[in-house]
Amino acid sequence: MQTKSYALASNSGAQVLLVPSSWPAALTNRPAEKPNRNPEKKAPAALAPAQQPGRLSPRPTAPANLPARPQAVPDRIRSLKILSETSSHLPMPRSKTPTPELNNQHAISAMPMLGIESVGPAEINVGKTAAFTITIKNLSDTGLQGVVVQVTVPATAEFRSAEPSPEVVHNQLKFVIGALAAKGERHIKLNIVPRKPGGIDLVTQATFSASVQSPLQVRQPQLSVKFFGPSESLYGEVVTFRAVITNAGDGPAEDVTVNHLLPKNVTDTGIRQVQAVLKELPAKIGWLMPGQSEEINLTAVADHAGLMRAEIAVVAGELETKSSAEFRVRRPMIEVKADGPDVRYVQRSGSYSIMVMNPGDAAAENITVEATVPAGLQITAADQNTNYDKNLSTLSWSLAKIEPGSTAVFKFQAMAIEEGDQVQQVVATADRGLVVGTTHATRVFGKPHIVMTVTDSDGPIEVGGSVDYEVQITNRGTKSAQKVIVKAILPHGLEPTKSHQYGVQGNTVTFSTMDELAAGESCVLRFQAVGHKAGDHVVRVTLESDATAREAIEKSTSFYSN
Repeated sequence: MQTKSYALASNSGAQVLLVPSSWPAALTNRPAEKPNRNPEKKAPAALAPAQQPGRLSPRPTAPANLPARPQAVPDRIRSLKILSETSSHLPMPRSKTPTPELNNQHAISAMPMLGIESVGPAEINVGKTAAFTITIKNLSDTGLQGVVVQVTVPATAEFRSAEPSPEVVHNQLKFVIGALAAKGERHIKLNIVPRKPGGIDLVTQATFSASVQSPLQVRQPQLSVKFFGPSESLYGEVVTFRAVITNAGDGPAEDVTVNHLLPKNVTDTGIRQVQAVLKELPAKIGWLMPGQSEEINLTAVADHAGLMRAEIAVVAGELETKSSAEFRVRRPMIEVKADGPDVRYVQRSGSYSIMVMNPGDAAAENITVEATVPAGLQITAADQNTNYDKNLSTLSWSLAKIEPGSTAVFKFQAMAIEEGDQVQQVVATADRGLVVGTTHATRVFGKPHIVMTVTDSDGPIEVGGSVDYEVQITNRGTKSAQKVIVKAILPHGLEPTKSHQYGVQGNTVTFSTMDELAAGESCVLRFQAVGHKAGDHVVRVTLESDATAREAIEKSTSFYSN
C-alpha cells in the first residue's frame, strides 16, 4: 500500500494537475536507491537525477508555507503544475465624478489551499482490481467553490467503479465535488484493473475556485422641491419665486438640474393660464448629498393679466419631481370718453364732459387728462382744479388714483364761435405706461336771422300833409345775410316823395340792395310820403335775402280832412 499527499496553494480559479503514481512491471527487481552520504559531494552530470534511467523529472518546489510532504510519497511524481487563471483581489468600480469623493471598499481573499491525498497499492498483478482512495482537503480558512476532480485512466488499465459515481467520457473520470467548506474534506473511492504489465500513470487533475464576498450598500436619492411665490402681482412687475430642492433619500443625487415644465394652457377648471417664463432656467445645481437642501431664486415678468402659472421640474438622471406656483396678475386700466353737443350754432354755448374709467382689477395711479380745445370753441366755464392754458388752448386735470370700477368726470362749457367741425382731442395717461385717447366733434352752423320794424310820424295827419317812415332791420342770426333787398309799397291816396336815398317807381319805394348784413348788425332806412285822401292808409314793407324768404310788415297811417 502506498500513500501520496499533496498540499496545493492556488489563487481563485486555480487548476492543479497531479501525476500521483507509476507502477513498474517488476518493482521488486529494481535495486534500492542509496542515499547520498556526502551532501556536499554532487553527482556527476551524467548521473544527474533528471538523466538517470528509470527516473522521472524532479518535482517542482512547493511554496515555503505548505506543509511537508509525507515521507510515504515516492519520488515517482512526474509534475505538479499550478495554473493561475484569475486574481481574487477585486476592487470596486471608481466613481466617474471626482466631487464629492465617494468611499470605495476593497474585498481581498486569502490564498486558498487544497490538499489531495491518494492511498492505493504499491504493486498489483495484471487483471487484479486496484482500489484507490482519493481524499480532497480544504486546508484554507475560506470555503472553495466549484471543486472538480478529474482522473485520467491510462489506456493500459480499465475503470471498474467509483464512489461517488463520476461522469465518464472515454478514459476521463470527472468527479464534481462542488463546494468545500473551510478545513473540510471529501473522499473518492476508485477501482481500476490493469491489463498490461508495466508502469501505469494515473493522472489526477483538480480545479476549484475561491470566492470573495463584496458587500455593497445600495442607497437611493430622493428629490423633493418646494416652490414658493406671491399669490398676486401687478402687471409689469418682476415676480420672484423661491425653490428649495432637498435630497430626502440616503444616497447622493448627481447632476441635479432645474428645468422649465411646459404646462397646458387650460386647467381642469377651464381657467386659462399663461406660462410664466423663468429667466434663470435651466439652472444646474450639481451634487446634492443626503439631507442636503439647495435654495435658488427664480424671476419672471408678470406680462399677462389674469391667472399665470410657473412650473419647474427638478431632474437628476432618471429621478424627476415637479412643482408649480400660481399667481394672479392684477392690471389697472383706463378708458376715456368725451361727451358734448354734436351740433351747435355760432354764438351758442354747450356743456362738455370728459369721463375716465378704470375697468381693470387694480387701482390706476397718477392720472393726467388733457383736452385740446379747437379754435372754433371758446371756453366760458370749467370745474375747479382745471388748468386752462389759453395760449395752447388746452384744459388739463390731474388725479392721484382711480379705483377699479370707478369713473372720474371733468366738465367745462364752451361757446361756438366758428362754423365747421370743432374737434376736441383728449388724452389720458397713468402709471405703468397706460395711455388712451379719444376725440369729440361738434358741428357748428351759422344762420342769418333778420328782424325788421317799421315806424311812422305821430298822427293823425291832415290831408295834404307828409308822413315820415323809418324801417329798421337787424341781423340777429349767427351768420351774415347776403343780398338784402327792402321795398315799400304805398296805397292810392298816399304818394311817395322822391329822394336820392331810394328809388320811386309808381307807388313803390325801392332801397339799394345791401350786399351783406353781418350777424348782429343793424341798418335804418327812411322814406317820406304825402297823403292826398282822408282815411287810414296801409303801407306794406317787404324784405328778402339769399338766406331768408320774402317777409312783409304793414304799417297804417291816418289822414283827416278839415
